[in-house]
Amino acid sequence: MHFEQILRISREESTEMLCLYEIGDLCRGSLTFYWVNPGDNGETVTCTYTLNNGQSASATATFNIGGPTGNLLPNGFAQSDITGTSLSNAQNSSAAVTMSNSPVKPGVGILFNDNATLPSGKFIWVQILDSVTYSQLVYSGYPYTPSNALNQIDGIYPYFNGTQNTTWDSPARNLYMYFGEGAIAFDATMYVLWDPALPAGCTAAWTDTSTPTYTPHASTCTSTPIPLGSVSWHWSPCEINALAPVAGGGTTPSWFTQCGTGSGNSSGAASGYPEWSSGTGPGGCYVSAYAKCK
Repeated sequence: MHFEQILRISREESTEMLCLYEIGDLCRGSLTFYWVNPGDNGETVTCTYTLNNGQSASATATFNIGGPTGNLLPNGFAQSDITGTSLSNAQNSSAAVTMSNSPVKPGVGILFNDNATLPSGKFIWVQILDSVTYSQLVYSGYPYTPSNALNQIDGIYPYFNGTQNTTWDSPARNLYMYFGEGAIAFDATMYVLWDPALPAGCTAAWTDTSTPTYTPHASTCTSTPIPLGSVSWHWSPCEINALAPVAGGGTTPSWFTQCGTGSGNSSGAASGYPEWSSGTGPGGCYVSAYAKCK
């Protein structure tokens, strides 16, 4: 919006007064506005100025602002009982427990989707590990320090897109032969944001999943992603090593699932941007341009 055209302020009067108040963009003849809520019926903006000599003027412009339509809030789908936990290699040294069997995408732990229709751009997914705590009973003489997490980004920014409007997760943990029991309490929040990808022709931030370790790519756009909503979810399996005897003496691991509950069907409107204090990827906060890793 060019104020020199809309307000018709004479260059001699306006430039000196506006620069005096350090409104730098007005001195250059334009301002950039951002709207959070779309308004297809028109948003009206009125600009008014008053000079030192008392003269004033105003001008009004109406804008139609495009944005996502439909149900903007994301949803997460996970099995809510023990069937959402899978145990592999139960009787050897490479046993593992994995969240699996989501109701709408077999083979993964939890599926997230957002059914909003976008006028342009793409969804940006960001997952924050609110709290991940490993617990275990370890035989004497086998020290073990788990990699717990607290308020850290899950992997990289942005979290990968499975399709345009979906992503998923399948957390897991290894079960070592010197464990008597093993459990994990996994609490996370998945955020979805909309990047309108402006100006036209730019590329919003994305993650290349074809590389062995997913590779993030920074946005080439000047637009700022807008939070749409989030899903808080939970998974807490526990496994017991009953030990099985082997011929000739001794025992081998023999794991079974004692408990395994998951949840993730609640969604909420986003009240702000995701923030984190550390990262699981290389460099941690290097993936963000903001001081609070958001």
